[in-house]
Order: sequence, then C-alpha cells, then structure tokens
Amino acid sequence: MRNNQELLSLLVDMAKATRCCQQDSSYGEDITFTQFYIINLIAEQGTLRLTDLHALLSVEKSTSTRLIDPIVQRGYVKKEKSACDCRAIDLTLTEKGHETNIEHWKCLNDFFNQLLAEIPEDKQEEVFSCVVLFLKAVKKVFNHPGCS
Repeated sequence: MRNNQELLSLLVDMAKATRCCQQDSSYGEDITFTQFYIINLIAEQGTLRLTDLHALLSVEKSTSTRLIDPIVQRGYVKKEKSACDCRAIDLTLTEKGHETNIEHWKCLNDFFNQLLAEIPEDKQEEVFSCVVLFLKAVKKVFNHPGCS
C-alpha cells in the first residue's frame, strides 16, 4: 500500500511529465495545446456546438469563449449561429484549421510512437489501463466536497 507522500510525488511527477499540454504554444504554431485539442474535437465532430465544448473541456462558458476567440480570430475555426437553433453557436474548422490539425497530428504521432517505444510492448496495455484507472479515481475523488 502506498503512503500519501508517495501519491503526492506521483501526482507532481505526472503534472511535470504532462507539462507540454499546458505550454503557451505547441509545435511552433500560434496555438496552445488546449486550442489544438479544441481544433481536433471539432475535426472529429465536423460541427461542434459551443455548449458541447464547455462540457467536453469541463470548463465554464467564459473559459471556452476565451479559448475559442483567438483561434477564430486567427482563422482556424468559424463560429456561426446554428441553422437549427438560432440561440446556439456552431463551431467548424476552416481549411487552415484542417491543415493545422493534420500537421499537429504528424508531430503527435511521432511523439506517441517514441513514447510507446519506451514502454515494453507486453506492458503497454497494462500501463494504459492503470493510468486510466488512476485518472478516473482522481477525477471521482476531486469532484467530491472536502479538501479539493
């Protein structure tokens, strides 16, 4: 059984290891990793409602707007009133957004391949499953009232 000091160290080490996801820019582009993630979500969906984005990112509406507006202004994403519901805002990618998504995925694929190469092939599924299980536990506990 692990003690609390070891769990704290593990969380800190995980945060350090994933710091690339918090950097102001990714791969030399003028977008953050989170903004790339949004571009990728839109690419996966084709059209994404702004209200759905809030839920997918687990952030407030104002935070979604703060993240979306710069990538709209730079021409990666179009923000339009929904044809089905004039109160809703639909997000779609521009050609520049599609190209950026493809280019970023080329870099990410290289990164993920290098990352997986550092984990023995017979352990990769186990590592992935354990990390998913740990993250679910952190999210569940973090969402309970108390010290969090």
